[in-house]
Amino acid sequence: MTSFRIALCLLSFFISVDTFAGEKYTMENTVLKDGIRYDLNNKPINGTVVVYYPSGELLLEMPYKDGRFHGIARGYMKEGPLYMELVYKNGKEVKRKTYYRSFVFMS
Repeated sequence: MTSFRIALCLLSFFISVDTFAGEKYTMENTVLKDGIRYDLNNKPINGTVVVYYPSGELLLEMPYKDGRFHGIARGYMKEGPLYMELVYKNGKEVKRKTYYRSFVFMS
C-alpha cells in the first residue's frame, strides 16, 4: 500500500508540473518586469519559454507559473544532449543537476 501512495504522489506531481507547460513562448514574445515574465498582453505567463541556438537547435526550456519559474528547466548542448536540469518551485531554485557525458552532478 505504501508504494502505491508514493506512485500516486509522484504521478500527481508530474501532472501538476505538466499542466503549466501547455503554452509555448519565446523571449521575443515575453517581457521580464520586476522578476515576473509577462506575455505581450501584460499577463503573467503560464507555460514554457523556449530558446534556440542561432542554427535552430533547442538550447533552453524554462517553465513558468504565474510569471515565475516553476517546474524543471532544461538546458541542451548544441549537439542535442541534455547538460543541465534546474528544478524551481514558485520562482526559487530547489535542485540542480549538471550532466557531463554519462556523469550526473547534483547540488
